[in-house]
Amino acid sequence: MRNASRTLAGITTLAISAVGHAASAQDLGSRIYAYLGAQVEEDGVRIGLSWFLSDYEGHSIVGHGGGDTGFRSYILLMPDDGIGVVIASNWSGTDTAALANEIAHLVLAAR
Repeated sequence: MRNASRTLAGITTLAISAVGHAASAQDLGSRIYAYLGAQVEEDGVRIGLSWFLSDYEGHSIVGHGGGDTGFRSYILLMPDDGIGVVIASNWSGTDTAALANEIAHLVLAAR
């Protein structure tokens, strides 16, 4: 794997092309934290480099979802709690954000 990292505003990132298909979930997860530093607020919504920032019962949440015809995905991170949920579905009708939120709720409740 070639090194295509760069540093922007003190945050080191790795280009997706450098990760390729050989990366593990742990490899990709470690790169996600590089994107959590910068924030802006627009119409009451906090956004950090296209990650949506919110709170749930006092827990910080970072998330983002997307999809296209035939699939949906969502990543929800609770960095202060060490919790991460990734939902990937091959059905575009899946409410991946709701599933990720419910799983995070269950994990918090089990602690």
